[in-house]
Amino acid sequence: MRMFNFIRQGFNVKGTMAFAMASALLTLSHSCWADECRMNNGKGGTTTLINSDYSGGTVRLPPPGNYASTLFNVNLTPGIQAECGMGDDGFNLVSQTNPTLLMGSSYGRAMFETNIPGIYYSVRVHTAESDGGMGGYFAMNTTGWTTVASSGKSDPWDRKWINTSVQIYID
Repeated sequence: MRMFNFIRQGFNVKGTMAFAMASALLTLSHSCWADECRMNNGKGGTTTLINSDYSGGTVRLPPPGNYASTLFNVNLTPGIQAECGMGDDGFNLVSQTNPTLLMGSSYGRAMFETNIPGIYYSVRVHTAESDGGMGGYFAMNTTGWTTVASSGKSDPWDRKWINTSVQIYID
């Protein structure tokens, strides 16, 4: 609860994102193959999203009744690497969103609240590649796992570093 109070005290993507990541676990899902991919060697745990530089232009508040959004990458510390090998959970990226964090949706993506009214964000977990990599956004599901990125083979994941992107929505 102290973490939530900290989030309310100042707009801090690092604290907010660390809370969201710790609360909504992403893993690689069930498939009929005898292989699976795991993040961080399947040990679980938490990681922190570090405030990143934003090189885009100034994001201005939209006129009433309209909205604006911007997307930027946020690095993880410590880094997470996906590894594939023996197992039965397959190669699909799945997510489950903590219902206490879900504040709305946009295009099927879970939107999370910041401490500034009218500003929300969604999080995409993906491989760290120049083309944006394989991955998906946290979905709106709160009671079970849902596939957010599908793959029938390990190539998109195996030995790839994982990164995140944050989309900020200003309403």
